[in-house]
Amino acid sequence: MLHWAMLAIAAFLWIGPVGADFAAGEDAFERGDYKTALAELLPLAESGDALSQFAVGVIHSGGYGMPVDSATAAKWFRLAADQGHGEAQYALGSLYEWGSGVPQDVAKAASLYQEAADQDVAGAQYRLALLYLEGEGVTQDYVDAYMWMRLADDAGDADAAEARELMSGLMTPAEIDAAERMADGWQYTNP
Repeated sequence: MLHWAMLAIAAFLWIGPVGADFAAGEDAFERGDYKTALAELLPLAESGDALSQFAVGVIHSGGYGMPVDSATAAKWFRLAADQGHGEAQYALGSLYEWGSGVPQDVAKAASLYQEAADQDVAGAQYRLALLYLEGEGVTQDYVDAYMWMRLADDAGDADAAEARELMSGLMTPAEIDAAERMADGWQYTNP
């Protein structure tokens, strides 16, 4: 769970401001003034801004200035995910995979990871690859697992290169070649 939380925080800090209130919330978050950050971001989130909804989810899921509240985080991640926000889809998928704040549902997690992975969210690609590798929430498929792991590696996931190397020992050269061709032909979608 820490893996996605670190990525979510990095994405929150990396994404540029969508308005003065968001910038104020982002600045407050960076200063460690989480109460002010939440006060700035919550009205934007309540008005339907997906980036602010994601940020409010990060604050609740990380317990910034408050106890961790995975159920409230799931609510905000879901609102942003429903608008196509890839990092929120990934974060919500993690909550479903582990049953944190929502009932555990690995198939739902896989579906959310798929949506985020299609937007080139490296962490989601990595988690989706692992689900395909283990056959959890999806039908086990080494070729799909390898393809997503290669894409996660390409997108900069730190663990993907080693995992892909280990996976190659489970596959035939023809399966690896098929996975590589699929990865080469893959294009991310940006809603």
